[in-house]
Amino acid sequence: AVLSAYLAQAANAGCAMETRLRVPETLPFDETDLCVLLANPLENAIYACQNLPQDQRRIDLRMELTENRRLLVSVENPCPQPVACRTGPSGRATAWDSKA
Repeated sequence: AVLSAYLAQAANAGCAMETRLRVPETLPFDETDLCVLLANPLENAIYACQNLPQDQRRIDLRMELTENRRLLVSVENPCPQPVACRTGPSGRATAWDSKA
């Protein structure tokens, strides 16, 4: 259900969305957790695609459940501006900045 909503949202924004899902019909995770996991990257990808020419609007979603029950998720999309990662005091990435 979650994925269907984002597929519709991408289509409404004129973004082609390709999905490669290697997961069972029922995942060993709470649906709410899955919603949280997918919402931000898919919303960001749709937003970024809206600022591109129609022929460049595409989103590639890959999801796989590994044998040891780890969920691998990849969302790729073109971006109209360079993206840089800011590093916080701990040395870890804290936010993405498109004004590099």
